[in-house]
Amino acid sequence: MIKITPVRFQFKKRIISRLAITILCTILSVSCTGQINEEKGLVEKIIYNKSKLDYSVNLQTHYPVEVFVNNFPVIQSLVRVNSSFIDMAIHKKGTQKLKIVLDLNVTLMKGYTPKNEDPVLKFKLEKTNITDEFYEEKEIENFEILYSDLKKEDFEKGYYSKEITFEANPEYEFNSWKNAIDLRLLDKNILLDNVYKAYETLISDIKNANAKSFVHKIQLAEYEISQLRGMKKEWVYKERERLYNNEFKWMPKDSCKLVFFDEGKLVSLARKYDIWSKKDTSVIDFTPLSGKWEKGSVPRFITYYHNFYYTKPKSDAPLQLIRYRTFTYDMDL
Repeated sequence: MIKITPVRFQFKKRIISRLAITILCTILSVSCTGQINEEKGLVEKIIYNKSKLDYSVNLQTHYPVEVFVNNFPVIQSLVRVNSSFIDMAIHKKGTQKLKIVLDLNVTLMKGYTPKNEDPVLKFKLEKTNITDEFYEEKEIENFEILYSDLKKEDFEKGYYSKEITFEANPEYEFNSWKNAIDLRLLDKNILLDNVYKAYETLISDIKNANAKSFVHKIQLAEYEISQLRGMKKEWVYKERERLYNNEFKWMPKDSCKLVFFDEGKLVSLARKYDIWSKKDTSVIDFTPLSGKWEKGSVPRFITYYHNFYYTKPKSDAPLQLIRYRTFTYDMDL
């Protein structure tokens, strides 16, 4: 018979304890995932058309860049190469307005000394469709912004912007915030409290595993975004799981500010200061909410940033989540 010394016994207890914790965490994770998918929301109403072409952006950049479509911020990029798989805010037929803003305060390339002929941004707007069966692409716009295009006054003001228009014929049209009130007319302090609380309750639902409440809050935004992006139901559930199973880092309210879009009909939160320098001169409004997701590849953990956009159909109505957006250094969705 083998005699177990107290030291070995304690070591064995620790091993068993860690194993039990691991098993428990796995069970809880599976349980939460199952729970979040049991709450259907509006996902079952999604119609998937595999031949539908979606509007997307592909870009390479040496500076932080933000792209707006119809005054809605569809993509922020801190990386050199970024392709979008996002709600492009093209929810109406006809002429669309696209705006690109380069933040010239920070360069993304260490030791970068550009020449006049160097492209600081390569941009492509296209209609694409990627399914299990085929890939289709139709180019709409394709251009470069060279270093020589940047003027002294652009660096003095800290940014460079370019606007283009293009025609689009989306398969679905949504007017969810068309008749919403102008939120800029409300008391800014009260509105900041309300928007911060709306963010906070979403995070609270996740931390407390309140799937029913969480899905109820996101279902309209989830449905419209997914329909505009041409997603399958299973893709929607997968993205929802990753959001729901995240662990968030949330900044205090006094470090947040309100940002308005679409003539004040949409409101979100941003940091008061630049994400790198900590100065309050940032051109791009970065969100105060971040989290980490585990990947199946290296690096194992990636930082994600999350924006939520709210509207009010009328003054006495509660805030309604109508859009949300996730971006990261490595789009591994």
